[in-house]
Amino acid sequence: MKQISLLFFATILLLSGCKKPDPKAPAPHAIVIFAINSSDNSGTTIKADNKEEVNLKCSVKDINGIEINTSCDIMLNGEKYNGSSFKTGTPGNYVFQASIGKIVSNTYTVTAIGDQAGSAHKIELSADRAEIMANDVQEVIFHCKVTDINGVVLPVICSFTVNETPSDNTFKTAVKGEYTVQASFGSLQSNKIMIRATDEVEGKPFKIILDSDRYLGIIKANNKDEAVFRVRVTDITGKVLNDPYKLTISGTPFSGTSFKTDKPGDYVFQASIGTLTSNSYIVAAKEIADSYITLQNSKISNVTSAGIVTVDLTFKNNSTKTLKYVTFDVSCYDKDDQIIKEATQGSTFIGCQATGFFDPGLVSTSSFQLGSFPGVDHIKVILRSVTLEDGTVITAG
Repeated sequence: MKQISLLFFATILLLSGCKKPDPKAPAPHAIVIFAINSSDNSGTTIKADNKEEVNLKCSVKDINGIEINTSCDIMLNGEKYNGSSFKTGTPGNYVFQASIGKIVSNTYTVTAIGDQAGSAHKIELSADRAEIMANDVQEVIFHCKVTDINGVVLPVICSFTVNETPSDNTFKTAVKGEYTVQASFGSLQSNKIMIRATDEVEGKPFKIILDSDRYLGIIKANNKDEAVFRVRVTDITGKVLNDPYKLTISGTPFSGTSFKTDKPGDYVFQASIGTLTSNSYIVAAKEIADSYITLQNSKISNVTSAGIVTVDLTFKNNSTKTLKYVTFDVSCYDKDDQIIKEATQGSTFIGCQATGFFDPGLVSTSSFQLGSFPGVDHIKVILRSVTLEDGTVITAG
């Protein structure tokens, strides 16, 4: 009898220790995943700097739309993700979802953005000299260049430190020694450069001046016209030195003492000796009319009894731009190839301007009455200029 009682009692204890699911507990019906402090339930953006992060949360509701206090699993790009916060150093789109069993939430995209055009990406520090006299008079000037991810220079102001002490963009001292300089912009830190303050700089390169034999550095982009460089190196007393220097064009080493090109544009040159650099010198290669127009044919079409000459000029627009005017200079010659002066004005050439809209690739023929040139046998034609639609005049080379 005791055995039956004990068995019955144990069975009662076992049954009382097993909890059945509460049939009244709400069942998950829908899940929404979102980022805290973001009003957009489809996604958000962060910087791909391994610092900025997004905090994710899932909201679980029953069939009546009442929120249930329960946890859910988070997946990143289809794989289980441990944690509820996310940061990265790699730009891209990261797709999150939450789930409970077979119930899956909306997708939530976190876009990690790297450095963009127009945003500071890199900072470089340079100075106009590496040595100064320790006399508290002579100074060194610092230059910083901040560029975006595409290398475009940004118009920003940098901060400087000398031996980790804040400074402006110049430095002078009465104390001999070596000084470490660094520039910064926001969280960006530049390279470090060393400035030496000494009393032993006479006879050493102190200043470099770069220019050329061309007025304002202008040449024609015809691969013939050239600028010959002139470099003047002096020490602190102004004495001219013969120290060898190096030239660069847009930061790239350049060999030679002159420059010519057939490509229009501005070309930036600098001379340097060690860390000492010159001024930046711009050679401006200007477009020439010859690259726009090809004279295909020129002929005398009529000569009156009074010697009035009419000529036909055929030319082609080789450029990609529409031209408004094309101007030629025409000279008349006799059969001995001697130039003839116009009988009335005494001119040795006549300017002939073709007017219209000469589209790219168009071949045109224009007729011009030159004046009276008795004894004319043949003509010679020189292109003077072309005028673009916007009024820009480009002269011949």
